[in-house]
Amino acid sequence: QWDSPIHLSPHNPGIVYVCSQHVHMSRSRGNSDTWVTISPDLSKNDQERIELSKLTNLQYATIYTFQESPVEPGVYWAGTDDGNLQLSIDGGKTWQNITMNFYDTNGNPKKGIKGARIPYDRWVTKVEPSAHDLKTCYVTYSGYRTHNEDNSYVFVTHDFGKTWKDLSQGMMNPVRDIEEDPDNPDVLYLATDYGLFVTMDKGKTWVEM
Repeated sequence: QWDSPIHLSPHNPGIVYVCSQHVHMSRSRGNSDTWVTISPDLSKNDQERIELSKLTNLQYATIYTFQESPVEPGVYWAGTDDGNLQLSIDGGKTWQNITMNFYDTNGNPKKGIKGARIPYDRWVTKVEPSAHDLKTCYVTYSGYRTHNEDNSYVFVTHDFGKTWKDLSQGMMNPVRDIEEDPDNPDVLYLATDYGLFVTMDKGKTWVEM
């Protein structure tokens, strides 16, 4: 991936994570022979799409965004460029594909879900676990590259991904990044293809900066 995630643990500066389609970890600042792989392939691993991507300059089926929770070590969120949102709460021993809680293996929406439905195959551009609450995470998606969409996809969960709330408010801006204010959990910053936005009320209203 052009922008492979490189993430330093907020709990131990000697721990560094680097992502491919797997999450790799070093406990010794990345020194040789200290790397271990702590995840399976977290992408959809669609071989047809992977072969097609080799004909272009755009990679596919890789982890694009990764974060460790600032609240508790070993709680990992990862998002792939083919739409998988993954969570581990035990230091990478087990991973849960949050996306597949809402869709079947063919990508068809499951019935009876509560709250908003996160996308199935949009590019996960950012996972942002909250520094103020362990079970809260913000996630953004973009459909611009794969579906030629201008839709904004901004979601938040407060229960480790079981249910989601849509914070996009109908904006038509492909979203690239979201940041939670480190001091005030009500304040979020949103980077889009058409400008920078901020909310002072946890996403109820957005204003352009």
